[in-house]
Amino acid sequence: MVDTQNIATPWHSNYETNSSCDPTEPLDAVYQWAYCDEETEKIVVLGNRSWDGGDEVEWEMRRCSVNSDCDNPKYLCVHISYGLRYCVLSHKFKPENSQLDSWTLTIGIISLFIGIIIVITWTPISVFQ
Repeated sequence: MVDTQNIATPWHSNYETNSSCDPTEPLDAVYQWAYCDEETEKIVVLGNRSWDGGDEVEWEMRRCSVNSDCDNPKYLCVHISYGLRYCVLSHKFKPENSQLDSWTLTIGIISLFIGIIIVITWTPISVFQ
């Protein structure tokens, strides 16, 4: 019997249960917002937040039965409810920060130009003759 007062909801934090599971078998329908962790072989209840607790998790509109159905190790097969399972970006996966990369590139280019200008202005004029 399922205690309807304690059904997992997506706004809880991620937590690992003590319940064992087989990663090659779909989870039982009583587990909602859950997946089978392939490393620990335990059922994990997924929160509805990204890896850093910020935005909501990234969903892929692909149905699945087990994690391997998602065809990408970054995605997990999460049992939502009533037998519906979808691929969700793993909370263990830290996405690349392309904004930080572009910021670093911008600073690097600006520093290069400033360095060239300093070398040209501080070089004795006799070098250019």
